[in-house]
Amino acid sequence: MLQMVDELRHYAAELCGEQVAVKTFFPGLSDVSYCRVSDDETAVDSLQRHMPLFEHGYDIPLKQIAHIDMPTINIGPFGKDAHKRTERLQLSYSTKTAPLLLKKALQTIEQMNQ
Repeated sequence: MLQMVDELRHYAAELCGEQVAVKTFFPGLSDVSYCRVSDDETAVDSLQRHMPLFEHGYDIPLKQIAHIDMPTINIGPFGKDAHKRTERLQLSYSTKTAPLLLKKALQTIEQMNQ
């Protein structure tokens, strides 16, 4: 995964003029949040503090997610104020650059597995 991310960063800089940020965690909830959880107790504490319906109508299967323990990467659109009335999307990045980066990531993984 790290080798693919390194190749993706170079591709993004050279061909797309973008600097890819590498973070060890995504500070929000996304689809990839259901593939890996690093510390079950810390996750529960954080969810209880920040998610009012956690364990009161909405549950996240943390033990099953910990069992999956799949490395993930989040390549997606870029914008501001997600899920707010003022939400907006940077169209050129989201419709042109992000799809190119996703395709490159998949091609790189495919080449590495041959």
